[in-house]
Amino acid sequence: MKPKNILKLGASGKINLYLNVTKNDRTDGYHEIKSIMQSIGLSDELTFEILKRKNNHRSENKNGIYITCNNEDIPLDEKNLVHKAAALILDNYNLRDKYSIRINIEKHIPVCAGLAGGSTNAAATLVALDKLFNLNIKVTDIINLASEVGSDV
Repeated sequence: MKPKNILKLGASGKINLYLNVTKNDRTDGYHEIKSIMQSIGLSDELTFEILKRKNNHRSENKNGIYITCNNEDIPLDEKNLVHKAAALILDNYNLRDKYSIRINIEKHIPVCAGLAGGSTNAAATLVALDKLFNLNIKVTDIINLASEVGSDV
């Protein structure tokens, strides 16, 4: 598998027009919801670059995920949902020892505004890395990975 090098994707925000939290019958602690949502005209722009690791080891960065962002309020480490999504792909598809990922997030969706900017960025990360690494992940598997990242991804 030879990955492509660079991919840019937009990740649109969304707003809940209706949200009903139902009775909690789930064993995982989450609640079922009924929701009507609408995408909005604001999008973050994400640029993904795949880098081959030198000598197939991790000396240049302990986790191989480099995130930059134009908004200093955005965490650039494991607290970021984009980082969590990238780590899942690297680990679940045994790519971490061979490749590093550089991700730039250009924020246009306001932070902490309830517009799902972090969640849609994480979803875009799963889709982008699937394409860049030519993994051909099934939609159901992408959905399962997304649920591991967060309940709103």
